[in-house]
Amino acid sequence: MNIVHLSTFEPFDIFVHQEVKRVWPSVQAIRVVWPSGKDTRKKRRKRSPIDAIVRALEWRLFYERRTSELRVTASRHLFGSDQPPTPTAVAEVASNEVNGDATVRLLQALKPDLLLVSNAPILKPAIFGLPPLGTVNLHRGITPEYRGEHTFFWPILRRDYEKVGVTLHYIDHGIDTGDVLGQATLALSPNDSDGALNAKAARAAAELVLRFLPCATQRPRGKKPSGGGRLWYARERRIWHDLQLLLRQQIGKRLPETAGCTRLFFAENHSAPTTSSGINSIEPCQELIAST
Repeated sequence: MNIVHLSTFEPFDIFVHQEVKRVWPSVQAIRVVWPSGKDTRKKRRKRSPIDAIVRALEWRLFYERRTSELRVTASRHLFGSDQPPTPTAVAEVASNEVNGDATVRLLQALKPDLLLVSNAPILKPAIFGLPPLGTVNLHRGITPEYRGEHTFFWPILRRDYEKVGVTLHYIDHGIDTGDVLGQATLALSPNDSDGALNAKAARAAAELVLRFLPCATQRPRGKKPSGGGRLWYARERRIWHDLQLLLRQQIGKRLPETAGCTRLFFAENHSAPTTSSGINSIEPCQELIAST
């Protein structure tokens, strides 16, 4: 099976890629490159000059350092180093060109049976419809309740701790609305930092992918999301939300102890294929279709 992984390759994605490559050595990487902060600010100024100034101040005074710290701490948890390893990519694609003709031609040349996506822009049918086995997305959030962006942050802020986790789902025409193949909620601890949570999520995500891949050739059906939930946008998160959470932590209201749970919503095969490297891809499949 020919697998292509499309991602910006933050520590979360790099860990998943390494785990997939350990079992499926032929997996290939396409790196998505996002525009610079300067280019993004230009677009915001066109929409709302005042909002663009406020958001630029929020980024410089607060989010820029926190984002950098998150990458470092996640990398330490996952790789034992401040700097994660750099996956070898067959190509780089600008985020605003992901759905362009050049990317279509690239994928046609690579001929993936399955496209694995994580931390990437919204894809159009011309891209996600290419692989014969479909396109699956690793979403850092539990769908349908937490679709979109910053979907670790919102359930924690709302004390919805049983919804902090990751979802593996098929990509369809919506945003994080495709049939769910598996979900894993995280085992939380009061001392978990943002980096520790991202590391736990990466390990859980890798497990979901490795459980699914041996069964992907049968294109198993997932579970259709139903009821509730909403789509969260990055622009909804403002500095006062973060300050609210920081204040809560300062007065001792930390994360609770929770037990993580993994659910698979597809019937797996009962034998694991052997890769070209001679490594069994994963333990023999077993059927596990649990209700939420």
